[in-house]
Amino acid sequence: MDISSLLSPSDSPRETPPPMHAPHQATPKRQPPAPSKRSSSGLSQQITSSPRGLMDFAHRRPPLSTQSSRDILMADAPAEPTPPRAYVTSSLSKDDLQNITKLASEVAENTYAYQSHVQLIKLLHTGFINYVNPPDAPENRGIPHEYNLLQDLRQARNAMDTRFPVGEELWMDWLEDEMILAKTAQDCLAMLELFQKAVSDEPASVKIWRLYGDYLEQLYNAANGQESEYSKSWSEDDGLLATEVFKLDLVIQVWAQGNIDTAWHMNNSHLIWNKYIDAVTLELVQSPSSDGIQQAETLYHERLQQPHAAWNETFQKYSSFVTKYFPENYEQKMTDMAQKAQPAKKLYSQREELEGKLEFTSQNGDKGAEWAVYQEYLQFEMSPPRQSKGVRGAKFDMRLAVAVYDRAVTRFPEYANIWEEYVVFLMDRKSNSDLTLKVLARATRHCPWSGDLWSKRLLVLEVANRPFEELEEIKHKATKTALLELGSMQEILKVYTQWCGYLRRRAFAFEKGATEDQIDEAEVGIRSTIEDVAKLGEKKHGKEFLGEPSYKIERIYCKFLTQAGQIDAARDVWRSLIPRFGDSHDFWFSFHRWEMLVWGRHSFMKGEIRGTAELRKPGQVTSILREAIQRPNLDWPEKVIALFLNHCEQNEDAQELERAIVEAHKATQKVQARRAQEAEAVAAAAATEQQQFQHDQVSVDNAEVDTFQVNGKRKWEEENDEEIDSAKRIKAESGSHPEKPPDPPEPQGHSGPSSGQPAQVKRDRENATATVTGLPRSATELDIRKFFKDCGDIVNINLVPSPNSDTTLTATVEFESKEDVLAAKTKDRKLFGEDEIHVQGGSGSTLWVTNFPPHKAEENYFRELFKPYGDIVEIRWPSLARNAHRRFCYIQFLTGEQAQAATKLDGINIEGFDLVAKISDPTKKQDRQGAVHEGRELYVRNLHYDASERDVRTLFEKFGTVNSIRIPRNMQGKSKGQCYVVFEQKHAANAALALDNSKFFYRSLGVIRSVPSTEKRTTHISNNAGSPTPASTTSQNSGVLNPSNGQDAGSPTSSAADGSTEAHSMNKRERSVTILGIPDTVNDTRTHALAKLFGPVRKLDLHPMYGGALIEYESEKDAMDARYGLGGKEIAPGHPVRVGKYKELFQGSQIHKHDRLVVGKAAPKNTGNGKGNGSDRQKGEERNVYSADSFVPRSVQRGGRKRGGLGFKRGGGASQAKSEGDKGTGETKAKTQDDFRALLGKKA
Repeated sequence: MDISSLLSPSDSPRETPPPMHAPHQATPKRQPPAPSKRSSSGLSQQITSSPRGLMDFAHRRPPLSTQSSRDILMADAPAEPTPPRAYVTSSLSKDDLQNITKLASEVAENTYAYQSHVQLIKLLHTGFINYVNPPDAPENRGIPHEYNLLQDLRQARNAMDTRFPVGEELWMDWLEDEMILAKTAQDCLAMLELFQKAVSDEPASVKIWRLYGDYLEQLYNAANGQESEYSKSWSEDDGLLATEVFKLDLVIQVWAQGNIDTAWHMNNSHLIWNKYIDAVTLELVQSPSSDGIQQAETLYHERLQQPHAAWNETFQKYSSFVTKYFPENYEQKMTDMAQKAQPAKKLYSQREELEGKLEFTSQNGDKGAEWAVYQEYLQFEMSPPRQSKGVRGAKFDMRLAVAVYDRAVTRFPEYANIWEEYVVFLMDRKSNSDLTLKVLARATRHCPWSGDLWSKRLLVLEVANRPFEELEEIKHKATKTALLELGSMQEILKVYTQWCGYLRRRAFAFEKGATEDQIDEAEVGIRSTIEDVAKLGEKKHGKEFLGEPSYKIERIYCKFLTQAGQIDAARDVWRSLIPRFGDSHDFWFSFHRWEMLVWGRHSFMKGEIRGTAELRKPGQVTSILREAIQRPNLDWPEKVIALFLNHCEQNEDAQELERAIVEAHKATQKVQARRAQEAEAVAAAAATEQQQFQHDQVSVDNAEVDTFQVNGKRKWEEENDEEIDSAKRIKAESGSHPEKPPDPPEPQGHSGPSSGQPAQVKRDRENATATVTGLPRSATELDIRKFFKDCGDIVNINLVPSPNSDTTLTATVEFESKEDVLAAKTKDRKLFGEDEIHVQGGSGSTLWVTNFPPHKAEENYFRELFKPYGDIVEIRWPSLARNAHRRFCYIQFLTGEQAQAATKLDGINIEGFDLVAKISDPTKKQDRQGAVHEGRELYVRNLHYDASERDVRTLFEKFGTVNSIRIPRNMQGKSKGQCYVVFEQKHAANAALALDNSKFFYRSLGVIRSVPSTEKRTTHISNNAGSPTPASTTSQNSGVLNPSNGQDAGSPTSSAADGSTEAHSMNKRERSVTILGIPDTVNDTRTHALAKLFGPVRKLDLHPMYGGALIEYESEKDAMDARYGLGGKEIAPGHPVRVGKYKELFQGSQIHKHDRLVVGKAAPKNTGNGKGNGSDRQKGEERNVYSADSFVPRSVQRGGRKRGGLGFKRGGGASQAKSEGDKGTGETKAKTQDDFRALLGKKA
């Protein structure tokens, strides 16, 4: 049988699999299934006579009807999941059975709950394995078909298989389970069908192909007289059927197809090829022929010229082959082959290091590291270096690149990004459309929620000139399956947009034979799509859904109507969008462009003078722009006003231009009034924020307040490089090993109680905590408080399941003092209800862990890392609300011995970081070091803007050696009028304080000592120094003057800004997304990892105090995807984020966490209201006392200079009208920027 006749799974990817006919259960009185009523010889004849052999028989199904979407949907109806009920089996625990019931209910309620499907199948599979091979009693093997939940397991797998890809891991479990169940020859035939489904889903899986071929070899051996478990269970008819069906040529065909799909997998393709060549050799032994020898030699030649890890083993096999069949030409053939194989060996040597990395990360089970290596590998294949490990000439190889992509998507099938990169790579390389479509079929099968993949599939089908019915079928599959359930509205719109674009292009492709019927089909199709989008959007988002922000489908419809000559109908569509998008300047620009296009077709009239032409006046266009500038809530009115004036200057007569100038002037006055109101509101908020900022500072006297306020202006990124803390941070980010681990920062507070204030006692968790074990499952915190009420005041209780028991609980009880713990230990071995409990002190049982990679700051990671050393009671994370750069945690073990054992991990290297794991001891806290903490840095204010670093150095060097000088500058490179001077010795800095109030460049300098700031409330991640400035939106409004002041039209926030700044401001706003609901224990690295799922992130600002972050993407498309897709995603277990508006970020209450116990009458209560965006408590976070104060949104950068705008003067001050009007009102006047400067000793 010809190998090419074998059905290739990768050639026929499965859209929705047919129902799986599972192997039949073997029971003593079982009636044979319907196929067995046919004579074995008849069945065998049917199979072997088919030109495609058994594969065609196993995979045959009727073609889908393309007449209607109903037919398509009925044909692809997914299987019903297992119904929830009370499950019973002896091979699973009671908790497992309860979890199965819970998961079955979740799946029944939401059939597209992917994780519930996976967990349900894994639990049922575990029960099956435990039943067949009991782990505690291997000799008591169960009969596979008598497993109580067998039918549920099969039904659960079918239900998932018809909705999602099963994946390599679950497929292996499924296949191995059914191999155990397969007994008769008919069962074995059904197994082959199941294998075909598996390799159809995962054609690049070497594991599945190897299992497939090995299983078929076992059937072949059993059919040919070799005793095995299969032959023992076969009847006489089974034996006859097996002899006729399970032949060697079928085995060879399977190995051949597996080799085709995996041959370029350099790491493990030999696992398939070796079996393939062994089968070919066996056939050659059984039926020797010259053709057979020639074919085998050709296979060796092809293989040895392919790069693979087992090349030497293959060469040895070839040596044996040549010795047997070509002994007289042995030396010549071996020499020639070695020469021909040099390029392949070179290709492998260039990639050997990457292959080693992949093998290492795969064996360690670190999928994050493995994903990173795959990305590095793909980058290498796309742009191979000119020199690699001393071997010159690395070149791009399409086959190797495709193989790496295949391996990557097999390991990470649910990552839509890698599928999209794979598809774009094939499109870019102008690959055969059949290959691209096969990949897209697999991609949409594995990621049915990705609108990008479905839309690209439609596009490639269109480019390949596939029939309309095929595209219609794919469109229905995309919009009526998992995309509808799982995909965001944005993903669904991508498919609809691509479909409508195809309909329009098809309707007017007259060179391809377009007809009027196709035009009618396009109009109906696009119109119905708009209606479907409206209904779906309302269903998903309620009445607030206004349609896609860029209204692409409506624009396609307008383009279609314009091409069809229906201008009035197209204009009606544009006007119907005004209620939804009329406040967007972009909408009016698009409407204007369309109207100008229509006007331009019929605008020319023949002039009275020969050779000239006149333009008809575009009255329709002018009226549209006139309507636009009158809208009170237009987002960028200055740009639209400028467009209006420019349009009239170019196209209208003098009378209309005069009218336009008057109308534009009136509209500009309204805009200026609006901007002034906005500016006053921002100024008021800024003043309130400054007042709040002053109130929040921890100080002892006014001098400390002044210096702290000055130092508070400094950004974290601008701290002096000489500071050891900053150096540690830089080293850690680069993967270097810090010389000394950073100490956990402690919040700064009052050193002692003050008059009228309650005393603050430092918490001592390590010595004031008791660990209670053996508590009954019914125990509550209230019960524990009652039990220990006579021992002392309880600060906090953490109640968790016992690490080593399923029937008891463990609690950590934190008291106010260690003396209370001694009292609590007297209750050791007392009865708690009817259970004896054990109480022990927690001293020495807590581990302080720091200096780990930022992305590893997750509880699950540390639980797995420290699990071998003992029972972990809890992991506490510090709040980042007051210091966003904290990176450490506390791990509490059950006993001090376990914690001591865990210190063995101290110093191990994790991705370039030397982990610090020490027993927590607050008494060993070390003083901080660095120029600021050692008093060697001075802050200089009121510096002349023209003063250079050289000038400043000359001034200060007379007091001692100056290590460095830093002058902060704005985005234009101009000095901010301040600088920082670092001396080598502290005494030199003390002497230089004499320059305070001295004259320098005709200005009085302010020189004070820098004071370390304890609050770093935000973190910042940026990919570049600044955002590029985009060009003007349109050429026709470039350089248009504002009629009111002669300046360029302003941006939404500043009418004095130039056009490029305006465009950049708007572009940045479109690229920015605000997410809320981030716990204050989550760092910026984890937030960035979540954000970049939707595209490259230009900048991320995390605000732990407000429980949110501002994300700026590289493109508006990625930002739009993030707005639709981020909502509901969990950034930490049980903490889904939501997408909100920027102003919402600062409207919630601040998070105030204290690490001191407040004692006395004035001690605040733990409100626990959770009203702040970040006030929710996360499991495992640091248990602190909360208090929430109201806070006014922050609108200006602390200590910085605001840009000028309407209602503002350059330098940040608001217009004075409001402050003057406040005089004499008797009310407390809000502090302004002038008051703030006065506080710092700076002249206003």
